[in-house]
Formats: sequence, structure tokens, C-alpha cells
Amino acid sequence: MKLNKTAIGAGAAVAALAVIMYLSDRPVETRDGVILPRTRTEYEKLNKESSDLVLEIFARADNGQELTDSDRQKLRDGAKKFEAMKAFEPRQVAALFGSGKCYLLLGEYQLAADRLAQSWENRMVDPMKDMEAVRLTAIEAAVLASEATLQLAAEEVSTMNTNSASGQGPEAEESRKRALTLYRRAYTLADDAIKLVPNAPRYLAARGQASLAAGKKDDAKADLTKAIQLDPNSPKVKELAKLLP
Repeated sequence: MKLNKTAIGAGAAVAALAVIMYLSDRPVETRDGVILPRTRTEYEKLNKESSDLVLEIFARADNGQELTDSDRQKLRDGAKKFEAMKAFEPRQVAALFGSGKCYLLLGEYQLAADRLAQSWENRMVDPMKDMEAVRLTAIEAAVLASEATLQLAAEEVSTMNTNSASGQGPEAEESRKRALTLYRRAYTLADDAIKLVPNAPRYLAARGQASLAAGKKDDAKADLTKAIQLDPNSPKVKELAKLLP
């Protein structure tokens, strides 16, 4: 996946502050005003603060409810805290998942895709990787990374259409190629999750959405039909089912 330079710069800045923090007795703040944790106790305190800010918003968003301006501000604040946690322990699944989901709900899809994909990849190196909660969080991160990646693909398609009304020309062709790469990436992330949790309706819906976006209508229909059978009341599944041919 193409990395966002702004995201890399922000991550490098936080990592540099983390190094300074360990070389000094004085508390160190990120440029967003969050004090980086220095001990496990401070880390857990920050984890509680960030969770208190965003978990209820996550749950409401999962149920299809609209976000308020207050919700969006809390998500921004929560993301900052999760980023500080990531600087303290970059191998953990949870902090990356938290920041990634905040960014996804805020519509910052490149940051969301980067953080969520890293959360999924960290399932093998997280110090608590043997815990079931960590395993399930990593799997959920893969599915959300798939959703964020599809949003990036949609942006490439929009760019393609903007560059040429006919969708032709070198710039449009480059956007088309990037979109196809993102479709494949989104499908793979959802497929990896389904291999571990085969009958999760949302995961089937995510893979079906990736197939539908790539023009694989039969594959999409199979996944979305199964998802509807498993959970006919899911807002996400019902929304996607409307797109079936």
C-alpha cells in the first residue's frame, strides 16, 4: 500500500519525542499536546482516557447512527491519545486499532488504512498476542482496513474521472491501476479475516463489497447473500444488499 507522507512524518515526530522522553526526566508532549506515557501505569491511564472518549461512539457508529460534531471532536482527541500510546509500545494491536478506527470514522482514509493494516500485522508481535481479545481485535482491524482501502480506491476512481471525462489518458490510467491494486488489497484483508472467522456477517459483507467494487458480481452476491442469511438486521449488510444485481 502506498504510504502517506504526512502520516509517516507525524509518526516519525512522535517516535522522536518518545526517544527524547526516555533521555529526560521531564514530561514530553506531542505537538498535539498529549503527554507521552513513560511507564506502564501511565500507558494504562492513557488507554482508559482514550477508551472512555471513543468506545461508546464506536458502538453507535457500528449501529449506523450519525456522528455529531461533539463525537468527531472526541474521535480526534482519542486518536491523539492512541498515537501517544503507539509511541510507547508500537507492537501492540489495540492502540493502532483505536487510532485507525477513529481516523476511519473521521474520513481520514489513508491514516485509517495505514494504522489498521499495521494493527493486523502486529498480531504476531504483540506482547499479549496469545490473548483472545488481542486476536479478535487484530481480525477486526483487517476488516476495517479493507473498508478504508476501498474508500481510497473510490478516491482514485474519482481522480480518474476528474482527469478525463472519458476515463482515458495516462493520468486516468495510473489512477485506474492504483484503484485495481487497492481493490485487490481490500479483498485480501477481508479474506484473511474470513479464514479465521468464517461466518462473521460483517466480514463476509466486507469481502463482498470488495468483490462488487472490482466488478466480480457473482463473488459479491455469494458473500452478501450469506451475510444476509446470517444477520438480516445488520445495517451494513442491508446497505450493501441493495447494490446486488
